[in-house]
Amino acid sequence: MARGHRIESVPELPLVIGDSAESVEKTSAAIDILKQVGAYPDVEKAKDSHGIRPEKGKMRNRRYISRKGPLIVYDTEGAKLVKAFRNIPGVEVANVKRLNLLKLAPGGHLGRFIIWTKSAIEKVDSIYGSFDKTSEKKKGYLLPRAKMVNADLARIINSDEVQSVVRPIKKEMKRAPMKKNPLKNLNTMLKLNPYAKTTRRMALLAEAQRVKAKKEKLDKRKGLKAAAKKAAGENDDAQVERRVVMEIEVLGLPMMTNMGLSGSSGPSLLMEGLMPITLMAHTHIESTHLAASMLSNCQASHFRNLFIYLSIFIFHFILFYLILLSHIF
Repeated sequence: MARGHRIESVPELPLVIGDSAESVEKTSAAIDILKQVGAYPDVEKAKDSHGIRPEKGKMRNRRYISRKGPLIVYDTEGAKLVKAFRNIPGVEVANVKRLNLLKLAPGGHLGRFIIWTKSAIEKVDSIYGSFDKTSEKKKGYLLPRAKMVNADLARIINSDEVQSVVRPIKKEMKRAPMKKNPLKNLNTMLKLNPYAKTTRRMALLAEAQRVKAKKEKLDKRKGLKAAAKKAAGENDDAQVERRVVMEIEVLGLPMMTNMGLSGSSGPSLLMEGLMPITLMAHTHIESTHLAASMLSNCQASHFRNLFIYLSIFIFHFILFYLILLSHIF
């Protein structure tokens, strides 16, 4: 019953049959013997369980599976019952001198239904010995004695004798608290080191002071650069204006008062002649300042000087042309 064998009709266990079964040659006679001892229902169970394996093992030469039937153990070498029982589904045969553990307990599960012949079961003690008598075939071999008389462990534990002396069930579970990392948890750190709060405050204040000083230093540096840039622009404007005035003086414009232009018409003609020249001078100053500011980032200084000289030359030519027109007309 341990492995699902159908042994309800079996008269006794272990089931022992006569030695005449070893001389059976026909499969029909073997089936009749199994029916007489009540073991044929187990054969039918194995026959009906024959089917295809549900997993991938059917692609690995393990296509069909079936349940195990009874195991026939005989004694005589070359007995004819091997051929008689081998064609019955689920039935296996084994010699008592060569018992196989895979047949006695298939899949590691004890409780295989075994049918012994009379001579086979009589030879078991001589081959494997007993608890007191050593084996005749194996030198100095004794059967291992059972450690427990009653193998029902659950019955032993739940018995009144054992339950009366064991401790009661612990209903309250005491769990260990979770440890926190003091490097990440400030409260845990303060429990270990109360001075850590002061250290942390000093570090934060020092960091804030450092950030503030860095910001002030950057602002001061930006202010100095802006002031220097502005002063440089004013100096450039003043320098250009002085250069234009010097060029006008070189051209002789102040000498026009001594060229015979007497009377009231002299100053007016002078002003009328100087007005367009003054406007053009201011326009030239602004254009020169714009060009100088655009070329301030240029690394080649000779291009800047060349542009300034070209502008002065053009300005001289325009002034000369205007002065010539004022004398003609």
